[in-house]
Order: sequence, then structure tokens, then C-alpha cells
Amino acid sequence: MNLKTGILLILFGVLLAAVVVGQRLQTRSVAFEAGAAERELRLVQKQNLVLRVERARKSDPTEMMRRVREAGIPLLPPEVKEAPPAQVEKPGKSR
Repeated sequence: MNLKTGILLILFGVLLAAVVVGQRLQTRSVAFEAGAAERELRLVQKQNLVLRVERARKSDPTEMMRRVREAGIPLLPPEVKEAPPAQVEKPGKSR
């Protein structure tokens, strides 16, 4: 084996090692990104659960009525709402 072949083999070995190290670093980087994405997903799922519970609590009719009473808003039942006065024609009169 001459000097040129030895140098080429060493360069090939160094390049091969660099490629292997680069691939491992890239694999670790992807793994870290996946871990970060999973943590963010869990955080968003927790926030979603909290918001769903809060929405359910706020849309509960008894909770709504309690908040209306606390605010002092008068409510009338649907059948008691004021209707505009109807004009009733008297019998015997024509227009």
C-alpha cells in the first residue's frame, strides 16, 4: 500500500465517521423535537380539559340562574312577558 492509498483510506474513514456522527446527532435532534412536541401536546390537552370543564360549569342552567340573581337582573317567565296590546274591534262597528 502506498502513501496515496493510505491517505485516501484515512480520509474515507474520517468522512464515514463524520457521516455516522452527523446521523446520530440528527436522530437525537429529532428525538428532542418529538419530546418537546409531546410535552406541548400534553399541556394543550390539559388546557383543553380545563376549558371544557369551565364551559360546562358556565353553561349549567343552575349556575346561570345563580349568576343572574347575583347580578340583580330581573327575569320574567316566558308566558308572563309583556305582549303589545291587541286592538280588539267592538262588535257592531265597521271601519
